[in-house]
Amino acid sequence: MNNHRQSPFLPGNQNAYATWRDKKLDGYPKRLEELVVEIQDPRQLSAAEHDKILSLCQKTNMAIWAGLSGHDADKRIIAELGLAFGLRHLDHNMCADDDAISSLTVQSDAVRNGYIPYSNRPIAWHTDGYYNLPEQQIHALLLHCVNPAEDGGENDLLD
Repeated sequence: MNNHRQSPFLPGNQNAYATWRDKKLDGYPKRLEELVVEIQDPRQLSAAEHDKILSLCQKTNMAIWAGLSGHDADKRIIAELGLAFGLRHLDHNMCADDDAISSLTVQSDAVRNGYIPYSNRPIAWHTDGYYNLPEQQIHALLLHCVNPAEDGGENDLLD
C-alpha cells in the first residue's frame, strides 16, 4: 500500500480492511505451540530456522524460539539473533546496560529501583515505547529468558 488513502485502517475503508483481515487470518496459528521454533544455535540460525521465525513474525508479529543455549547469560546470543533479523538500532534507555540491552533481573540500584521489571513483582500487561517521540519509536522487542523466575513467570499472550 503505497498510498495512505488506501490504508485498510482508515475508518472509511471497510472493504480494504475486510480484505486485509481475511488475508491476515488465513492460516493464522490456532495454538501457542504453532508459534514455537526450535533452534540449535541462536548465534547461527539455519536457513530453515530463520525462515520459520521470519514467516511467523510476518504473519503474527511474534515468534517464540526455544534453543539449546540453556542458562548461558552471554548477551551476544540475543544481539546476534537480533542482527539476523535486522535489529541494529537498539534503544539506549536509561535502564539499559552499556550495550543497550536491558537485563531484567532483580536490582536495587538508584536508577532501576522502583521499576517493576527490575523487581520480584509481577509485570502487568503493557506495551513498550508508546510514549517515545516518533523518531524514537520501538518497532521490535526481542526477549530472551536465561533463568526462570523463582516464583511465577508465566506469560499470557494477547494478539
